Parts: sequence; C-alpha cells; structure tokens
Amino acid sequence: MTSKTLSDRGAAAPPVASLTAVLSSQRVAFAQLWLFSAVFNLLVLTVPLYMLGVFSNVLTSRSRDTLVLLTAGAGIALLLQAAVDLVRARLLARAGMALDARLSPLVLAASIRDAAGHPGRPGPGLKDAAELRAFLSSQAIFTLFDAPFIPLYLLALFALHPALSLLAAAGSAALLLIAVLNEVANRRAVTEAMRANRRSQARADELVRQADTVATMGMSSAALKRWQRGNHRALGTLTEAFDRASLARTLARLVRVLLQVGVYALGAWLYLDNQLMVGAIVAASLLMTRALAPLETAIGAWRQMGSALAAYRRVRLLLTRAPSPGTRRPIDSEAARGRLQVEQLVVNAPDSQRLLLRAVSFSLAPGEFLGVVGPSGAGKSTLAGAITGAITPRSGRVRLDGIELGAWDAEALGGGIGYLPEEAQLLHGTVLENIARLGSADRESVLRAARLAGAHEMISALPAGYDTEVGDGGLVLSAGQRQQIGLARALYGSPRLVVLDEPNAHLDADGEAALARAFTQLRQSGVTLVVITHRPGLLAQADSLLVLSHGAVGAFGPRAQVMRRITPMPTRSSAAETSPKLQVVQGEA
Repeated sequence: MTSKTLSDRGAAAPPVASLTAVLSSQRVAFAQLWLFSAVFNLLVLTVPLYMLGVFSNVLTSRSRDTLVLLTAGAGIALLLQAAVDLVRARLLARAGMALDARLSPLVLAASIRDAAGHPGRPGPGLKDAAELRAFLSSQAIFTLFDAPFIPLYLLALFALHPALSLLAAAGSAALLLIAVLNEVANRRAVTEAMRANRRSQARADELVRQADTVATMGMSSAALKRWQRGNHRALGTLTEAFDRASLARTLARLVRVLLQVGVYALGAWLYLDNQLMVGAIVAASLLMTRALAPLETAIGAWRQMGSALAAYRRVRLLLTRAPSPGTRRPIDSEAARGRLQVEQLVVNAPDSQRLLLRAVSFSLAPGEFLGVVGPSGAGKSTLAGAITGAITPRSGRVRLDGIELGAWDAEALGGGIGYLPEEAQLLHGTVLENIARLGSADRESVLRAARLAGAHEMISALPAGYDTEVGDGGLVLSAGQRQQIGLARALYGSPRLVVLDEPNAHLDADGEAALARAFTQLRQSGVTLVVITHRPGLLAQADSLLVLSHGAVGAFGPRAQVMRRITPMPTRSSAAETSPKLQVVQGEA
C-alpha cells in the first residue's frame, strides 16, 4: 500500500452525485417527454374537431368528399397520436431504468456506509429507489405532464362558448378541491400507515431470522400474537386511509358524471337559443372529459404519488446522512506502517445520546500487539468498529500513520486493514471469493491467508474445497468454520493493521493454537495487532493491554503491569484454578 497507490486511487474516486444531480441527469429525457406530451395533447383535439366538422359541415352540406377528407385527416392524426403516445411511454420507461441504474448503486453504497457499525439500523434504501423508479415509469406520472395542458382544453371550450369554459373551470376547481381535501385528511393517516407497515414487516423479518430460537423455545405463539397486535394496528390505520381515499375517488367520479350531464344540458340550452350547434355539444363533451382526466387520475393515484414523494425524501436523507467517501482528499504519505493513534474518542449509541465510548485515548507503534479486555457492554466491539472506520465517532480522532481515517480513500484504507467482527459474516459466494474480499482472487494469496489462519485443512475438507458455496450469510458452514474463514479474510493481502474481535469465540483447542501461531507470524511481519477477548491465555504475546470499563479506559500499559493490577491475588481456593479470569478493578486509572 504505497503512497503513490493511495494518491492515485484517492484522486480517481469519482464524487457521488446527490439525488438532485441524479434526477437532473435525466433532464434531457424529461424535456423530450414534455415535448411529446405537448404534441400528444394537441392531437387529443383531433376527435372533438372531427365531430364538430362532421356535424357542422358534412351533415349540413351532405358532401361525401368533405367527409372523406375529414376522416382521412382524423385517421392520420390519430395514428400520429398513437405513435407519440408509444414513444413517450417508451421514453419514460427508459428514463426510469436509466435513473435506477445510476441511483441504486449510490443508494446501496450509502446504505452500507450508513449501517456500518449499526446492525440494527434498517436499510430500505433499495426499496425506496425501486419505488421511485416504478413511479417514474408508471402511467401516473403522465398526470404531471398532462395537467399543464388543462388550460388548452378550457380555451378550446371557450372558443365554442364561454359558458362551457366556465362550467369546465368550475368542475376542475371542484376536483382540485377534492384532491386537496383528500391530501389534508389523509396525509397523517397514510404516513402512519406506511410507518406501521414497515414496522410490522421489520418485526416479521426479525422473527424469521430468529426462527431457531423462536421455534425451539416455544415462543412462536406469543411472538405471533405480539406481531398480530402491531399488524392489526397497521391494518386499521391503512383501512382508515383507504376509506378516505375511496370517498375522494367516489366524489371525483360523481363530479365528472354530473359535469358530463351538465355539459349536455348546457349545450342543449344554448342550442335552443341558437347559440350553439349540435356538433359543438358533442365536441364540448369530449373536451370536458379530457380536461378533467388528469385531475381525476391524480386523485386515484394520490397514494402512489405520496409514497413516491416519501421514498424520495428517505433516499435524499440517506444520501445526506451517509456522505460518499469519494469526497475524501487524496493521500500523499509514506508507505503505510500501521501506526495507530486514538485521541479522545467519544462514540454514542445509534440515534441516541447514550455514550458507548468516553474519551478513549491510546497509541500503538507499528507492529505492536494490543489486547483489549473488559466486561460485557464495556464498549470493546464499539472501539473495534471505530478504529477500523466502520463507526463514525461523535468526537475525537482515529489516525492511521498520522492520517485521520476520514481522510483516507475508502478502498485504500480497506486494503490496509484486516477486521474480524465478533460474529463472522460471510457473503454469498465461494470460500475463495470470501477470503479474497470479493475481489479478483489471487489463489496463492488466498492459500497463504488460509494457512496463516489455520483454516487450510478445514477448507480442503469441504465438498468443493475453496470453491464451496457458503450460502446466504455463510449458513452452510458452522460458526467455527465461518470464524476461521473470516480470520483468513482479515489476513488476506498485506494488512498493516489487524483488528480481531473475539477471534476464538467458536474455536476449539487446535483452532486457538493456530491462532496463537498466526499472532507470532503477524508480529514478525510488523503488523499492528489489536485483539479483543475475554480469555487472558490468548494475550500471552501481547505487548500492552487496554482495559475498558463502562466505555472509559480503566487501565492501559504493558501487559504484565496491567495484568497485576486487574488480576486479584490468588487464594488457596483459586490457586488451583488453571484458567484465571480477568476482573476489572472499577475506578482504577
């Protein structure tokens, strides 16, 4: 990991576009849609004009030539209208696909960055991006393109007779009022219904993930009843919103039908006063229908529009909350050596003010081995996430080779760090692909990492060896096998900083012996090593120990010195014990 590599990779990282910029990338396509929509709406006048011509000219003059000419012209115009409608539908679909192709990778990357270190944080970003794409590819969006042309139809009605235009304007105002009232009445109910539905789905997913525990311990009935209560509340809120939306749609249809009757009645009245011709009555009816169509469609698609708007806001928030690493400046430094500095590190729980780490400070020289101990809940795993960059601290700094983690190019930083979380998580693919971190697999490097982790023999015994598919989350393998493969992945390549969180949690005696040998080789290679464990035997080679207590540093210094401070003096009853346990002396600095 040389300085040139870091500088080149950092400079080459393209900046991630904001959601507004991604949408703006399709402005040419949307401009074309506006153009085709304008042509389409002009061609909609074909049938009303044709009907007006037939009743006003053909029937009065009894001219077959005029009928043929009008019919031929109308046919050509209708064919052109159909072609324009097809083109704009395809253009809209392609714009939606292009938007999804640009937005989905950004959303997935942001979701990964946002959820890193926060396993409980939901990640519905891709669903929101798909909902945006579905809306932008649906017929509902044509309402937004057609609505601005309502004045065109009102103007055409005005040309027939001003009274018809006033009737249509009143009908449009009535439908607009219904739409606004529907939005005001339904906004809170729809928002709460969608939120409740997401909560219900999250609880259902949780039950499926914890299926073994739920089924084995007889929790299925109680868990199902608990889920049903939440689901019933969600359904109740959704039913309330649906009832109000149904009322709005019914009123909209009623207004439309009444306006259809009204336009014929008004047209007939004007005809009796010799102010309107029969053809104009038919044309006015068609124009009225077209003028009201976008508003009526909008009321029917109001929920879809609301969901798309909510998805847009969530995606925008996600991209804002998880800024791209592409904005980080390129690094120009000496070759990485693994010097680690932690300065006044403060980390709070996700979406909470509760502190998980409190002003933690220490430093490690290149090649130094640090053991981190402490009771459960002391903040050990949080510290591991912070010093690897998985968790963003509230305040304080973590420096690798004198450079703050936030300034490193993400790919360059990841290549120089090996990390094994407390629960080893594998991704769908083969054993070899997982060890190679899903990159272009260097088989020799994979074998070297597996042997260093003591996993080679175990992997070779698998049905397909290194080409064995691990399944979703590595569930095909045992917990111990996943941990050994995860350790090999952490050691793959040439990491200068290796952080291991409870690396022996699922290992047997042979696995622990292999782990100790790996520690020896890593130290000989000058790799900075941070190991979190509850078992003191694993820290025999450690240069220094860090004791965490309630998120704060309880003790830090050379291993032997710290061990004397945190291990009680043996008594007769405890002297015979072969496996001493670490005990943190509270308040000891």
